[in-house]
Amino acid sequence: MRIAGYSVFLFCFIPTLLIAQSQIWEGGVYTGGINYTGDLVRTSLPNPKETNTWLGFYLSRHLKENLYLQAHLGTGEISGDDRNYADRKLRSFYFTTQITEVYLNLQWHPFFKTGQKSLPFFSPYGFGGLGLFHLSPKATLNRAKLPDLRDAIAFDQSNLPGKIQPCLPFGAGFEVKLNSKIQLGLEAGFRLTFTDYLDGVSHAGNPEGNDWYGTLGLKFGYKFGKSDLDKDGIVDYKDACPNQPGLATHNGCPDTDGDGIADINDICPNVPGTRQMGGCPDRDNDGIADQDDICPDIAGLIQLRGCPPIDTDGDGIADTDDPCPLHPGPVERLGCPPTDSDEDGLLDEDDKCPGEYGLAIFDGCPDTDGDGIEDAQDKCPTLFGLYSQQGCPLQIRPEDEAAMLNRQMVIFPSGTAEIERYSLLDNILDFLKTYPNYQLLIKGYSDIEGNNTENLQLSTRRARACYDYLRSQGIPSGRMEFKGYGSGYPISENTSEKGRQQNRRVEFQLFR
Repeated sequence: MRIAGYSVFLFCFIPTLLIAQSQIWEGGVYTGGINYTGDLVRTSLPNPKETNTWLGFYLSRHLKENLYLQAHLGTGEISGDDRNYADRKLRSFYFTTQITEVYLNLQWHPFFKTGQKSLPFFSPYGFGGLGLFHLSPKATLNRAKLPDLRDAIAFDQSNLPGKIQPCLPFGAGFEVKLNSKIQLGLEAGFRLTFTDYLDGVSHAGNPEGNDWYGTLGLKFGYKFGKSDLDKDGIVDYKDACPNQPGLATHNGCPDTDGDGIADINDICPNVPGTRQMGGCPDRDNDGIADQDDICPDIAGLIQLRGCPPIDTDGDGIADTDDPCPLHPGPVERLGCPPTDSDEDGLLDEDDKCPGEYGLAIFDGCPDTDGDGIEDAQDKCPTLFGLYSQQGCPLQIRPEDEAAMLNRQMVIFPSGTAEIERYSLLDNILDFLKTYPNYQLLIKGYSDIEGNNTENLQLSTRRARACYDYLRSQGIPSGRMEFKGYGSGYPISENTSEKGRQQNRRVEFQLFR
């Protein structure tokens, strides 16, 4: 009684409820073969001798997206005969069973999307559901020539199950669309049952497993009705937004903010905007949407994220175009003031040595010893020398050269240990390579800016930087030593920038 009541609900009430809704439907027939797996077959593969005709009808409703609900009604006969197998002729069982089934399943099409204007020509699918089937097995068991089967045969004949049984149908197939209404398909389905008596045999065969049956058939389907899932008056296959009520002017898509741009194309669907801004507002009309505009109420520039240009130094040149935005300068200098950092009469842009007082004849670079050879080309920049000797005096002794080098120093920018010029270090390098019996002490210093601990650390890093350079050029570590002295030994006053520059130094002591 329970099964019968469930059948009425499953196959009468639910389809009636579904038909009452406005959806797209498909109805059709299918025909093919039915076979079974049970006690009278050797393998789970179909035996052509035991394949019979299967006929069915179906009604399908499109639910949403790529999902369908289908109701099926089918009938066919399954059969089996031991005489088809040489090793079973002594048992000689034979049966036929008429199967009539009804079931509901969900069918999933992975490549189909609701609202497609062009449905796929080839659409594979899978399905699964719940069902009931009616069976009336007619088993011929009395031909058996094996006396030991008599009790099992008698048990089976007296314990046949009810004629209505549940099943779980599942399978896969594909459909080929001939046109918008007609399609053909091929479907393979299997029925998981809960009985071992499809063939009327259980204890006389193999009572440990239930029987299955399956079908393979061709489908012919016809689509009817028009689907409008969102009830906006636009059928789904013409509706670009089939799950949202929309407007015909937007192919069925909504326009929430009423700006004339459909939500699917509107970057700001809840705020009215312009088509040029992709549906977003631009209150100051500067071509930058408000959500990207730092100054949405004042027209500005894209490079300033919507804000107007700023001229911090008031020289008439916007900061974005001014290389010196904090210092006013003339237009011809792009907003930068004229500067002569070393006060040698040459502007920095014309001075090859803008950080050292120099001579115009050497493009602003110094000639410390005044011998007419600029320091960069002078191997003895602090000793008046001869051009033929590359700026050095004749027959200079090692100790004199060492004394000369010991009087020179490397100057560092404020707060750093970065070497800007390597000319003195290269001269010391040449000396150490020429006179291997000399040792070197490298002494680092700082100006008075900062606290004593930081200055000591900074002076040590400066000495170490010179040490690392000479070491990288091949001078053994055993010939060199470095040490930092902080700001405790100034050679100039710390009250002016030039004085502090002289104190940010590294000195060298060459000795034997």
